[in-house]
Amino acid sequence: MFNPFRRPRAKMNEHDARARSLDERLKAHQQERSREQRRDEARRIPWWMTVLGAMTVGALGALGFLGGGAAGAFVSAADANASSPTTKQHALVSDTPVDPAAADNYRTCSIHALAHAPESLEFHGYAVDSATGQVLVDDRGEQANAPASVMKLLTASAALATLGPDHRIPTRVYQGIEPGQIVLVGGGDPTLSSLAPGIPSYYAGATAFLGDLVEQVKTARSKDPALKGVNITSVAIDNSLFDGDWNENWSVEDRTNGYISHVSALQVNGDRQDPKAKHSPRSEKPALAAGEAFADKLGLPPTAVKENGKVPEHATQLGEIQSEPVSALVGYMLRDSDNTIAEALARLTAIKRGTGNTFTAIHPAIKQSLKDLGLDVEDMTITDGSGLSGKTRIRPRLVVELLQVISSGIDHQQPILDALPANGGSGTLDKRMTDLPLGTIRAKTGTLNQVLGLAGYIHGEHGTEITFAYFVVGDPTSKTNQDALDAITAGSYKCGAELAAW
Repeated sequence: MFNPFRRPRAKMNEHDARARSLDERLKAHQQERSREQRRDEARRIPWWMTVLGAMTVGALGALGFLGGGAAGAFVSAADANASSPTTKQHALVSDTPVDPAAADNYRTCSIHALAHAPESLEFHGYAVDSATGQVLVDDRGEQANAPASVMKLLTASAALATLGPDHRIPTRVYQGIEPGQIVLVGGGDPTLSSLAPGIPSYYAGATAFLGDLVEQVKTARSKDPALKGVNITSVAIDNSLFDGDWNENWSVEDRTNGYISHVSALQVNGDRQDPKAKHSPRSEKPALAAGEAFADKLGLPPTAVKENGKVPEHATQLGEIQSEPVSALVGYMLRDSDNTIAEALARLTAIKRGTGNTFTAIHPAIKQSLKDLGLDVEDMTITDGSGLSGKTRIRPRLVVELLQVISSGIDHQQPILDALPANGGSGTLDKRMTDLPLGTIRAKTGTLNQVLGLAGYIHGEHGTEITFAYFVVGDPTSKTNQDALDAITAGSYKCGAELAAW
């Protein structure tokens, strides 16, 4: 039986260790929860609900469901890689229950009062029974709103489907037009590390180190008779893979608050001043900073770095290092809502799709990626890959449909399930909804001045799995509004299969 919390990568880093620890705690909580439910069910659940619940559990068991993850026909990452997806058909959502009368009688638990409390922000929500696709909540679910960082679910899905989970991003060095010049070419890897191999940056599992690249360059030049003994005197930087480094829709505050770097195909440590910090001030010119860090390891001063470099025709490649696979980058992006990685993956997806290398190229690239998954994407507007832009518009229903596709196991989407934050346990939900059993909410968070979002999977109190996308929309949002959103989500958990918006 598939465990959605399993980390399949062979090489374990700090993130893997934290995930394994979470696994152990989740299993212990799940066992205790099961014991409590067996004691309580006889007291509080009518006999006809017990029978119906048993039928539901049986159906979930047939799908290979294991409590705590997303319901649906899961397959492991290894299984997904071993054989190509053979179908694009999914049980997305079903607007009409199989037995409407039975559904009306059973769904008696409403979140309406929580979602429409006095002085609350406008609620936009959509939720379905994960196993059947039956709609449980549709409260402005067809009205598009800014998704905030919930947008990263779309970016992750498109990157995994387009680039593939095993794709690694290269950083290369070529011989320059002059014997003493080399050209450092950015390939879009924001996790490139300036630290010594073995010393982890914030991106704890980073595999690309400037120090390794320096050694490759020295070795390659020493073996070339024309370059042997010729000192390196300058480093030209080629940052041309991406065009456009700052989105006009982003807040001016984001330039300095440490939550994102300027978009750049060449940067080290996500352009953080403190390579080990999650949030750290960034520079105005990440490519130049990366070039200077590389030059320093070569023993050259900052003045040796030349911007707007270009690889000469038929130039000799002197070295190459590669990032962790896209599956691991998706993990950083979703667990901690890393904006810099999101923009890099969105831009690389656009380039691979042939739509361009600018911000405007992201919309058609992600749109086509989701369309290939069988989703209705005609009325969405995407203006960046991270969700920092308030101009992006996505329907909550589309987010739910995407989550249903993700949990179906096709097109290498498994890393998204592995990386979703867990309430009280990991990522951006580690300190939220701690009063609920650990890991019963696995979801992507989103925060902007005008919207707060949460989208993922709820393992309901009585065993029902719910796929949901909830947003509170207004200006400005606050910690109080986040608490209200969490209360709505917790209410959905407690309602389980009886959930209804009315």
